[in-house]
Amino acid sequence: MQVKLIQIGNSMGLRLPKSLIKQFNLDKNMIEIIAEEDGIKIKPSIGIPPLETWDSMFKTAIAEEPAENDVFNGINNMSDEEWAW
Repeated sequence: MQVKLIQIGNSMGLRLPKSLIKQFNLDKNMIEIIAEEDGIKIKPSIGIPPLETWDSMFKTAIAEEPAENDVFNGINNMSDEEWAW
């Protein structure tokens, strides 16, 4: 498939057909663009969430009950003396 590059301000862009967007689940707000030796790979972004959301994610995780097999289970209950070496 060939598509034409289009001018977007001072940059260049391309339009992806709707069928490819649906096929590869690219209809989210963010995608990843990866430069490879022989071309460019475009894929859905499922990696690290934006930094702006980390604070709320940490607060949610702290408020939840830890799983029994969680290696960090109980670590937030340690006193200052237990942390001192």
